[in-house]
Amino acid sequence: MKISDILLFDKNVQETKEYFDQFYQNILDNLHNFPTGRNNYKNILFFQTINLCKEVIYLIEKHQFLSVPIVLRTTLESFLKLSDIVNNGNDGINRIISSDIAEKEKILKSGLVDPQDMPVTLADLQNEKNKYQSQIINGDKDFKLTHQAKNYSDYMLSAIMLYSKYSHSTLAMLQQLYTPNDNNLIFHPHISAEYKLQYLQTLKRIIRELKVIYNEHMAI
Repeated sequence: MKISDILLFDKNVQETKEYFDQFYQNILDNLHNFPTGRNNYKNILFFQTINLCKEVIYLIEKHQFLSVPIVLRTTLESFLKLSDIVNNGNDGINRIISSDIAEKEKILKSGLVDPQDMPVTLADLQNEKNKYQSQIINGDKDFKLTHQAKNYSDYMLSAIMLYSKYSHSTLAMLQQLYTPNDNNLIFHPHISAEYKLQYLQTLKRIIRELKVIYNEHMAI
């Protein structure tokens, strides 16, 4: 990356941070308007997504680009769950709860946990999952990340697929980061300028769309 490109990127980062900070402060100033309680799933996912965005900005500012796509991937999943609830109401909530129950089923079936240490049985979980799934009128019975991303936009699906490669440490992605002919890469893995810019563009897109959700569905 040329010096001029670095300066332009840093300027872009600073502008993104200023835009985000203004939005974040507006949220803080209006916290009293948000309902409280553990069942306010829309609020929980909104705050989780906005705080993950805050952490991504911090990582980019500190040039910790190796972890940026991993956190971005989590941010995107949180945002897509929020979007499902905003757009589909109870269907989205029941879909996400059903998926959480399915994860508990996997843990219990894995044999890694003693069933006696679990407060519920597989039958209990299945009955509970069926209860929530039976209330879903439209769409999948469980939250499926790639399906939700595809339905949202082609860009969102591409971002999920790309950042998942980092999250799962796929060999193809690692080979791009570390090459055996340059020992310096052990301490400074190669993150291309194009990828850095894409991270920032993804972050900016999430922040903009969070602001739309906030203004249209959450601001009072």
